[in-house]
Amino acid sequence: MTTAQTNKAIYVVDTHALVWYLTADNKLSETARLAIKEATSEQAFLVIPAVVLAELFMIAEKQRTTLVIPTLQSIIQDWQASNHIILSDLTPQLIIKSAAYTSIPDIFDRLIVTEAEGLDARIITRDPVIAGIEQSRTIW
Repeated sequence: MTTAQTNKAIYVVDTHALVWYLTADNKLSETARLAIKEATSEQAFLVIPAVVLAELFMIAEKQRTTLVIPTLQSIIQDWQASNHIILSDLTPQLIIKSAAYTSIPDIFDRLIVTEAEGLDARIITRDPVIAGIEQSRTIW
């Protein structure tokens, strides 16, 4: 799936943006909030990488957010039922392709960028490293 194939925007979300969206935190920019809202209203696609889900659970487990595991489990069930929210898999091909991004020190960020590139998607992030490399592809 790519933007050209769907005729709809495709967004790949990073962990902080997703946490801030789910907790209605004002750290999330209005532009980022609206992009996520597009997907929840089925006007776009939102891709949530497997590594983002893993980080989301880790953050909840360590109580670094108001989100708790049972709530996240319920939210994920809703996402799985959605046609416009895609929970992506971590594949060997994605990992291999991510090696091209040696200028990104964090492996999770590399995987997010690689996934977005493969989908011709925009990245919802305020991460300065990602924005520095993928400036035209990021939304914040």
